[in-house]
Amino acid sequence: MRVGRAMAIGIAVALLGCLAGDGTGMAPPPPPPPPPPGGVSFAADIQPIFTASCALTNCHVGPNPAGPGLNLSEGQTRSTTVDIPSSQVTRLLLIEPGNADSSYLIIKLDGNQSTVGGFGGTMPINANPLDQATIDLIRAWIDAGAEDN
Repeated sequence: MRVGRAMAIGIAVALLGCLAGDGTGMAPPPPPPPPPPGGVSFAADIQPIFTASCALTNCHVGPNPAGPGLNLSEGQTRSTTVDIPSSQVTRLLLIEPGNADSSYLIIKLDGNQSTVGGFGGTMPINANPLDQATIDLIRAWIDAGAEDN
């Protein structure tokens, strides 16, 4: 059977990807999907995630939100998260604009809070974790400066 040139190149690229992994023979994970055209919008893309997953009764909403003071309801999210120290790990900001990897919100969404001295469960608690594409969207918004757009 004859293998076409394009197929041979594809196989070679796949093999090189495996060799370029972390020494386990596995290829590195693919990069996260690009942000939506025009960038990530806080109002259109991010706040709806918090409203549906976090700003719920007995969670991050109302006059006594969990956190403490971490109200993620519409009109409150940015003022209670952006450039605000985490109550669990005060050396980290909940959202550090331009630096999702150091933002405690992302650390909690990824379930890595114990690695930085935090505690508690992966957010959202008592619910299914957010899927990776959703976390990547929040990450892209933070990395882009966590703008109020």
